[in-house]
Amino acid sequence: MNVGRFYGEGSLWPIGTERGVIWSKIIYRYRAAPVLPLTFVHPDGRQFRPRSEFYTDLGSIPRPVQILPGLGKDRFPFSYIFHDDGYEQHGLFVAMPALPGLYKFHSMSRGEVDDLLRLCVCSEGGNRFARNTVWLGVRVGGGRYWERHNDPVAHWSEDFVSESASHAGPNHFPGEDIQLGKQGVA
Repeated sequence: MNVGRFYGEGSLWPIGTERGVIWSKIIYRYRAAPVLPLTFVHPDGRQFRPRSEFYTDLGSIPRPVQILPGLGKDRFPFSYIFHDDGYEQHGLFVAMPALPGLYKFHSMSRGEVDDLLRLCVCSEGGNRFARNTVWLGVRVGGGRYWERHNDPVAHWSEDFVSESASHAGPNHFPGEDIQLGKQGVA
């Protein structure tokens, strides 16, 4: 069964911690590699990319759930990067199979972003329990976060097209990076 694959690279830099009643989230700054940015290839051939720079918490998973085997925040980092940016922007950058280097912003519904997360988790080796538990968690608990970002991000539009290897994000963050990389993992 083809579940898609990740390729490319990016970096994460921890910038602080946000604390809640049942949460304690490390916030990271994600930056895509300039030459070969992190990309998810969908089984149908579409290629998805998040913005080149943004903040992420790598999954808002309550502490009690993080102790379950295979469900820690660090278990599916690529999946969470795509999901967090998809929620924030209400979509991702997509290249169609016929035009693989031409990325255009594509609006997505909450359900589409959540379904992509489940597929991404599967491509990172998540078993049926893990991918369905993660998916159910965002379906149950993600509504407030989705609504908080109800207006599309002003600096991206349906007409924005990026022909470069990495699309420029709105922010620049200096600092040391933690390198992420995955090449052709099925």
